[in-house]
Amino acid sequence: MQIPTGNGVTADSPNSAAYPADPLLNTAGNNWYAGNYHNGQGSYHVAEAYVEQNIPFMKWERLGEANLNVAVRQTRYSTSGSVTAWKVGGTWKTPIDGLSFGL
Repeated sequence: MQIPTGNGVTADSPNSAAYPADPLLNTAGNNWYAGNYHNGQGSYHVAEAYVEQNIPFMKWERLGEANLNVAVRQTRYSTSGSVTAWKVGGTWKTPIDGLSFGL
């Protein structure tokens, strides 16, 4: 038998055959019922800004090509504040066909 979970007994979700009243529960309505699920609503907002730059710094026939990649992202969450994330990486394409390295 599967017991349905609910958000408590309210005008929006009254007792029914699928969610019958339990005689052991407090009729004043301050019970947990089938869980602590209650009707609710809310919202949150997220704002982001980022910049990324690929900077080539070497292009020699004998050594290959290399570049540096840097990025930063600033994120602001209305519920938990701001976070800054960043990365630094690079690639080296060697003069050997098909062989490259990255970090």
